[in-house]
Amino acid sequence: MRTSLRWRSCRLRNCAGDGKTLKARQIAAGEQGPSPPRQCPQLTAGTRLVREWSGRTITLKVNDFGFQHAGRSWRSLIEIARNVTGARWSGPRFFRPTGNR
Repeated sequence: MRTSLRWRSCRLRNCAGDGKTLKARQIAAGEQGPSPPRQCPQLTAGTRLVREWSGRTITLKVNDFGFQHAGRSWRSLIEIARNVTGARWSGPRFFRPTGNR
């Protein structure tokens, strides 16, 4: 019963009778365009990323095959972020590479 009430509530808020979501109707009407995809900067070998976490400074270096951190080689930022925090973080979100630093 709860599931059907949640579904109905969601449907009433977000959908028209034709089954299209509110966002799809706005885009079709030209009221709101889709947001452009976020550009993540390309990290080149030799780049250093620095992040402070829980009073510690985490520094890693980008190399040709991935990343170097704490004397180990890592294939992705996600692996490093998970190792540092103990939680599932998005690597790019955790380290926030912006390209203009």
